[in-house]
Amino acid sequence: MSHKSKLILLFSIFASVVNAYWQQEVQYHIAVTLNDTSHTLTADQQLLYINHSPDTLTGIWMHLWPNAYRDDTSELARERMKSRRTRFLKTDDDGRGWMELGEIRADGEVIDWQSKSDSKDIAWFQLNHPLAPGDSAKLDIPFEVKIPRLTSRMGHMNQHYEITQWYPKPAVYDATGWHPMSYRNWGEFYSEYGEYAVAITLPENYVVAATGVLQSLDEQAWLDSLAGFGNALVDSIRNSGGKTVPDTLTALLKKSVPASSKTTKTIIFHQDKVHDFAWFADKQFLVTRDTTHVGSNLKTHTVALWNYVLPKNFSKYRHGLTYLKAAIDSSSSWFWPYPYEQCSVVDGDISAGGGMEYPMITVVNASGWQGMLDLVIFHEVTHNWFYGLAGFNERRYPWLDEGFTSYAEKRYTRNPASASMEVVDFKNKLLNLIDSGNMYDIPLFEAITGNLDQIPNLTSEAFEGTNYRFMVYDKPSVGLAMLEARVGRARIDSAWHDFFREWRWKHPQPDDVRQSLETSLEMDLGWYFDGIINSRAKMDYGISKVNSTLTYSGWKTAFRLKNHGELTAPVPIVIRGTNDQRKQVWVDGVSDEEIITVPTDFMPRTVQMDPGGITLDMNRVNDGSGIHFKFRLTPDIFTRPTGYTIRYLPGVWWNPVDKFLPAFWLNHPKSNDPFLQWQFNLLYGSITESWYTALSAQRRFYLPGITSSQINFRWRENWYAPLVGLGGQLGWSDAGGNHQTKLRGSYLHQEIFMSNPTLREMEMLDNRVWDPGIYDKGKILFTRSRSEMDRKWRTELEVNVGAYRQHSSAIQPNPESDGTFTRVVAGFHLEKRYSHRVALSWSLFGGNTKGSIPQQERIYLSSDIDPDMENALLLSRSANQWIAPDQGPFLEQVVNIPGYGLSGAAPYAMDKILGGNMALDMGLPLKFMVAAGYGQTSSVADWMPLGSFTPYLQLGPLKWMFPVAWIENGKLTGGFQFQLNFQSQFTLTVGN
Repeated sequence: MSHKSKLILLFSIFASVVNAYWQQEVQYHIAVTLNDTSHTLTADQQLLYINHSPDTLTGIWMHLWPNAYRDDTSELARERMKSRRTRFLKTDDDGRGWMELGEIRADGEVIDWQSKSDSKDIAWFQLNHPLAPGDSAKLDIPFEVKIPRLTSRMGHMNQHYEITQWYPKPAVYDATGWHPMSYRNWGEFYSEYGEYAVAITLPENYVVAATGVLQSLDEQAWLDSLAGFGNALVDSIRNSGGKTVPDTLTALLKKSVPASSKTTKTIIFHQDKVHDFAWFADKQFLVTRDTTHVGSNLKTHTVALWNYVLPKNFSKYRHGLTYLKAAIDSSSSWFWPYPYEQCSVVDGDISAGGGMEYPMITVVNASGWQGMLDLVIFHEVTHNWFYGLAGFNERRYPWLDEGFTSYAEKRYTRNPASASMEVVDFKNKLLNLIDSGNMYDIPLFEAITGNLDQIPNLTSEAFEGTNYRFMVYDKPSVGLAMLEARVGRARIDSAWHDFFREWRWKHPQPDDVRQSLETSLEMDLGWYFDGIINSRAKMDYGISKVNSTLTYSGWKTAFRLKNHGELTAPVPIVIRGTNDQRKQVWVDGVSDEEIITVPTDFMPRTVQMDPGGITLDMNRVNDGSGIHFKFRLTPDIFTRPTGYTIRYLPGVWWNPVDKFLPAFWLNHPKSNDPFLQWQFNLLYGSITESWYTALSAQRRFYLPGITSSQINFRWRENWYAPLVGLGGQLGWSDAGGNHQTKLRGSYLHQEIFMSNPTLREMEMLDNRVWDPGIYDKGKILFTRSRSEMDRKWRTELEVNVGAYRQHSSAIQPNPESDGTFTRVVAGFHLEKRYSHRVALSWSLFGGNTKGSIPQQERIYLSSDIDPDMENALLLSRSANQWIAPDQGPFLEQVVNIPGYGLSGAAPYAMDKILGGNMALDMGLPLKFMVAAGYGQTSSVADWMPLGSFTPYLQLGPLKWMFPVAWIENGKLTGGFQFQLNFQSQFTLTVGN
């Protein structure tokens, strides 16, 4: 070996030693007592902190997470308010939580500590003696916890306890430094592995479920006897198909919560190689038990499976152990054999989603739909791998944990392993109906095609709105499903086993995951880690120029595969024959375009890219699958149609003149084509003997720095008010849509026929709010909205400029006249939320008109700048159709509805107006709105007051309006009339 080679070798060895992986170690011994009268924990904790790092530490950052529940200034409180979930906020002192520490000692000496200046749930423990590499420090920490009412993960509901994140816990110290983090609901934790020995003292009639293995033999014998009773109940319920409740369970449901025993017990749990400890206690838990075996044929071990269920939900958990077993068996096979002796599922009342994982135990909310309970249990239990074994930094890289677990959930959904045929049959029927392969992904594609997505590789607090779900759970999991389809299940399973063989009970980073998978699979995964995880690149491949020829060796099909997007990723191509023959090939790495040739031993009929919809390809139209017609009653909320899809819907519509009209709708949806959507509607009126037709189209564009850009066209033809319109929009917003700016422009031409009005025409068009004639108008609308913490506001400015020519009629005998008009309206809207129930909204606005303004362009006492006059569903602006008042209709009868101020024989149609309204929502079906203002008309020079007060009852889409007072001629008058409004949006909106 040359001298130079020796130097290189020595340098490599030195570098590998310097950069060798290390992680800290902790050992906990905790004795804790529950007081279920004061809802407090009193505990003594002995913590051995072992410094395996190459650094000398002068102190330790500690988490005191119960302090997140202390007041409204915590990070948890701010986060919950920002997401408009205010169950925790404004609660009384009894519902709060906190942690108090006693005198803290390190190796027998009292040490100082102080809370972080901006976070009461983080503290710095200053060591009297620096902790050198390889040394350890023993900390004695007495502490007391006030258990809050359940609003997130930790808390109690009366004497039901979910004790999580409850003890002083060191922050992780790794190669990048300390990682102290405040408690939050979104983005979970990052903790050191170690050993736990926990002794819990509480009244002896509590049933306790916890992380670890129970060491107390008497308690174990009691749990076994409870499980015998619980298993018998399960057998009885399952044998009846879940339709019969055993008498013994009925009797339990009638019993009140028993008083706590005056005798206490102390039970001990122990576990090594975990990074957290959680426990749950309830005096009414019913217990069931089973076992499973995991591992290879040469080495297996038994895992005890436990369910702890409240009596009120017991029937819902009749398959709970089946789901738990399926989760353990599936993930053990796919990733790594489950290494612990037990796993438990607890029926809880958490407010952090459907479930929450902890080592060896998970808490879930009961679901009446067995299929959903199955999926929730699977997801949370599988976190024992992508949380329990791979200790990711979930706050910095939440996608590693949730994305990988969601991938497993998708895989499980497509291939349920539950043994219960009752559930499997039901689940398969439902999932076949909604296409289970894509049921999670439609909202993700809405975010991507709407240009509201974010890079998945962000910190948890950086995600806006619903992007935490779409970018952390969904997009990484779809990418992994692509990888699985590309390499096959056997190879991906082998790669995951290699990963866990190297990284279990460690803290892998994204580069570690990438290197492990690339090494095992022997392929470059830059398209996933760089393209999907570290960018917002859009994926859009298209097939064209398909040509099949017969050669001496068989058929050959050539086609052009073009990358219209920004992401270069593998895609599957499927060639089908005339007799249902099928051949699939994968094409990797086409960055521009390429001619692909595929040989087949059958005559090709179609060439289709990604027919299963497993990739992130956002444009399904150009995937080479032809035109498909589909009958669809609802939007595509669970499926993304392949190829050029046209949905059709025959049906019946209604209007006040023709009554019931046969109707037919066609549309090309956004879920199929993110760029161009269109809709055609055809209705026939037998009374008017006329056709109602409408066509609308929208073309969207992707422009740098622009969230949304589009142009649209609409055309409508009927016997009373045909129109044609053009429009466009530019929009800017942050990724979550919390800050939005929109600029809209449009042109509308409409002719309203009422030159010789018949009763039928007068019925169709309320002449008090419509002027017959021909008018052209251009409109510019600028809006800016913002949503932060407990409030959201919107400002808007609209300018209309138009020309109007009035028809002469019997009602309006004026000669025809030509003229121009302008209408300018500005408004400000604010909503303030005071608690999770109470919200108050204000609106202030003003407007002015000039010129020959038609009635339909005048201004009403409305919080909306422009009541939607162009919507063909509204055959009049009167409310004789069931559409909510905030969508633009006006009542013909003498009554006020919120925001419009109709009174007497005619409505208040103002040329100038200053007004506002206020609405109160207390979280109840009964709500209130008051509207008031001053206006001036062309016929009356004086400004006049106008207004209304209206309570209304809202139950889902139904509104019952009860206007009880209004201002008329400057005086407060009263009245009571009933108006029913149906507040909903039809799936195939005519003319939009």
